[in-house]
Amino acid sequence: MAKKTSADLLAAAERFAPEIAERAAEIEANRFLPQDMAKRFAEAGLYRLCVPEVYGGLESHPGELVKVVERIAQADGSAADGSGTRARAMHRGFQGVHSSSAMTGRLLLGVPTNTAML
Repeated sequence: MAKKTSADLLAAAERFAPEIAERAAEIEANRFLPQDMAKRFAEAGLYRLCVPEVYGGLESHPGELVKVVERIAQADGSAADGSGTRARAMHRGFQGVHSSSAMTGRLLLGVPTNTAML
């Protein structure tokens, strides 16, 4: 499988947009992204946009994240907030003091900080 690019993920957001708009009332009423949609976002790689390549991410510039979240927001702001929040949290986790392998494990894999990563 070819490595995904930021353009691929923007195209994925574009493909999701009609369904997001159609399900906006459901998303707002439940106050979270429906599990089936969140799963497809993950399968498309949207949550790994700013994750370092070494951990299976795309390691895109945060500006690329903004483009993807903006496209989702055009369909429904609540959906964009949920997808963007997780991706922004992942990006922040790799900055500064929180970029240790232990923190990386907690953010990406949900493992305890005393667990070996590799």
